[in-house]
Amino acid sequence: MLLVIVWAISAALLISHIDRGWVPHDEGLIGHTAERVLAGELPHRDFDDVYTGGLAYINAGAMRAFGMNIRSPRIVLVAVFLMCVPALFYAASRFASAVGAAVATLLGVVWSVPNYTAALPSWYNLIFAVFGTAALLRFVDVRKRRWLYSQPCWQREDYSAQRFGGCPVRPQAIRHAAAPAPLRQNKRACPLRSPSQAEDN
Repeated sequence: MLLVIVWAISAALLISHIDRGWVPHDEGLIGHTAERVLAGELPHRDFDDVYTGGLAYINAGAMRAFGMNIRSPRIVLVAVFLMCVPALFYAASRFASAVGAAVATLLGVVWSVPNYTAALPSWYNLIFAVFGTAALLRFVDVRKRRWLYSQPCWQREDYSAQRFGGCPVRPQAIRHAAAPAPLRQNKRACPLRSPSQAEDN
């Protein structure tokens, strides 16, 4: 129930700010690359794209679905970000109480997309990083490797949106997570500690 409340507040905030902010060179880049993809052109082959090309296809799909206007990519960005909110809540709940996770999630939402809802790759980098981190933490909880294997997939999507998108989780963290899980008495203990650190406590 608390997650539903957090999600509803997040949705109301994002939707109310969907038309906020307009920077000509940002919106021009978004619209121009999407329009050229819709015309059948390929990024980096038929025109220069400052990003890796995935964002142009996302924004082109948005314009095809919702109309040829700069609001369409924002609609898709808000929808994808709202899918990310439960993942952010889950990740926060691994380190805090339900109320603390709710507060942390709302702070994360308030301090991100509502400030500038242009469909830029940095927002998708953030979203994919949250999904990747949540997948890694889920693996620590259930020890099913499909969650561990899904983390590089989010990193790949991150890279497709922007060439400078980095790995959201350090390789050392993945190595520790893939190791046999130590017996943890404290449920709130940090899940990425090494077995030797866990034994010391």
